[in-house]
Amino acid sequence: MTFDNLSVPLRRLRWHTMDSRHKQIHDKANDRYLRQQYREAAELFSQALGCIRPSASNQHRELQLSYLNKRSMCYLKLEQYEETLTDCNQLLSLSQNRSGTAKALTRKTQALSKLGRIKEGYEAAKAWTVAEPKNPQASKEMNRLKKAWQHTGVSHFLKR
Repeated sequence: MTFDNLSVPLRRLRWHTMDSRHKQIHDKANDRYLRQQYREAAELFSQALGCIRPSASNQHRELQLSYLNKRSMCYLKLEQYEETLTDCNQLLSLSQNRSGTAKALTRKTQALSKLGRIKEGYEAAKAWTVAEPKNPQASKEMNRLKKAWQHTGVSHFLKR
């Protein structure tokens, strides 16, 4: 089975830390995700999150981050933007690396934009440009939201 970029950390995990039920759910969730069956994948990632025992181990933390990351993408694809935001905010509170933060900020920006929450979307995009200063998509999205915000007549907030 080929894993996409979101699964890269999972390849390094020791599978013996998962019980057989967790491994089965994990494999099904990844399969549904790769097949773009996002509703089923989101449900399975939720189940997989429930299988993770509370632990301070890095392996459990990486699994949790991976599941939240993929589930947030599923929610975004399903246009469940509030759920996307919930997962992204949880990812941002747990993630300690720039890559995880950037992915969460990307999705958070997109979800807020779709919800019409322009000011919050702009702030998320601004944080995204800090996390990935060389990413042209981040700058483009920040500028787009800035223009949208100015167009709504609330541009005085941007001067902060």
